[in-house]
Amino acid sequence: MKTLDLHPNDSLKAWVYNLRSIAYSYKAQYDSSVAYSIRALDLARSNKDTICIMDGYNNLGIDFMYQEDYVTSRTYYMQLESLAKSYRDTLRWAHALNNLGMLDGYENKTDEELDRYDQAAGLFKHIGEKEGYANTLLNTGTVYSMLGKYELAETNYRQALGIFKEIGYTSGVIHAYLNLAENYHLEGQNEKSLAISRRALALVMDHHFEQDEIYLYELMKKVYESKQDYRQAYQYQKQQYELQQKIFNTEKSLQINDLQAKYETSLKESKIEKLTLENELKLASLTQARWQIAVLIGGVLMVLLIGGLLFWIKAKKAQSDKLEQKLRMEELQRRYVELLSGPAKIDLDIALDMFNAKLVNPLTDREYEVLQSSMTGKTNQEVADALFVTLSTVKFHLKNVYQKLGVSNRKEALKYVVKLK
Repeated sequence: MKTLDLHPNDSLKAWVYNLRSIAYSYKAQYDSSVAYSIRALDLARSNKDTICIMDGYNNLGIDFMYQEDYVTSRTYYMQLESLAKSYRDTLRWAHALNNLGMLDGYENKTDEELDRYDQAAGLFKHIGEKEGYANTLLNTGTVYSMLGKYELAETNYRQALGIFKEIGYTSGVIHAYLNLAENYHLEGQNEKSLAISRRALALVMDHHFEQDEIYLYELMKKVYESKQDYRQAYQYQKQQYELQQKIFNTEKSLQINDLQAKYETSLKESKIEKLTLENELKLASLTQARWQIAVLIGGVLMVLLIGGLLFWIKAKKAQSDKLEQKLRMEELQRRYVELLSGPAKIDLDIALDMFNAKLVNPLTDREYEVLQSSMTGKTNQEVADALFVTLSTVKFHLKNVYQKLGVSNRKEALKYVVKLK
């Protein structure tokens, strides 16, 4: 990406930095995204560009939320909310409320979450922002579904569905169908769940939304399992597996090529470092030998020239230098051995039955799979890609996992898992 040749205080450059931040955030490169948002804020403040400042706050809130740093994320969202209210920017105020509601949900503050969504919905509706209003309805429906209030969830989902159809937003229609189908399944209305799932599947296949297609196959498999129709459940599981393999092979072939290039580069660098260390070891040994000879000759000359006292001082210095040389050689040898032995591996695998034996509320297979994937250092988006599910599905499962473990974030979950080993 080329850098525009602009004056450092030019407001346009701040907008470019915000756009760069969004691009890096989309690729889950959060360090770069945060860095560009900070640069955008610095320029926007110097130019008193309020809208650009608010967008910078929003970008930072999103990045820290995806990294599960909810405290920092909330700080930026609240700054966005305060500024938007002051300047009567209703659109950005509503988005801030919606995002704050999501944070409340991650922290199991259900009442606060619903209140934020209600406020955001009112603002979106007031300015005629239909997509934002419908998304808020979906979020509200998800909360009610998790609470077991399936009728209220259905009401919100159907309102959102109607709006998405009205504005022609296909992706929104599909997600409304998905939420409705899962809500019916949780309620035990399996036939209604299947009917809605088939509508969603037709749209998904027409528009080649493969990730949503995988999710639907998994949902329909669970529905047929509930109906004890294992033949149909197997067919959908098979379709899910075949599509996952197709996506996996396509993505992994590109990743393998990239990793192969990185490996070859790393191998060359490792060989160069090993040769360098070998040369340093030889040089250190030679220097040590020469130094010993020099010390011996010097000691004799000292005895001959200035007597025992000066010889004693020189001997002490020689001893100190010799120790320093020895320590240097030991450090070089240790690093050389590390390079030869290769990188260390950390194994956090724990059997599911052993893990669940420690819990009052055991994890499901999917919750356990999401937890273990997240323990490897992946971002939520990387976990979603690895398991072939949506980002919202990963967040939903992690929220349930944290609640069952009695923790509030990924760092605390990691400490909990380590204690079990």
